[in-house]
Amino acid sequence: MRRAAKIDHTQPAIRACFEAHGWLVRSTAALGFGFPDLVVYKNGETWFVECKTGHGRLRAAQEQFIEDGWPVIVLHSVDEALDWLGCARCGENPS
Repeated sequence: MRRAAKIDHTQPAIRACFEAHGWLVRSTAALGFGFPDLVVYKNGETWFVECKTGHGRLRAAQEQFIEDGWPVIVLHSVDEALDWLGCARCGENPS
C-alpha cells in the first residue's frame, strides 16, 4: 500500500505564484510514482512542475518522467518560479 504523498513546503507558494500570474493550477502530488507535483496551464501551454525544497534532488522515477520527454520544470523557490514566468511572458523558451 502506498503511503500519503509528502508535499514540499515550497509547493503552496509556488502554486500561488503561478495562479497570481494567471495560470490554472492543479496539484497532482498525491499521484506519486514520479509524477510531478503540479500541472499548470495558460494560453494553450501545459507544463508539469516539480517542487523541491532547498537543494532537494529528483528521485529516480522523477528523473525518468523527465527523460521520457514530458515538459517538466523543477523549482526550488518562488524566486525560481518568477524567473521562469518572466521567460514565459517574454516569449523565450522557458525550459
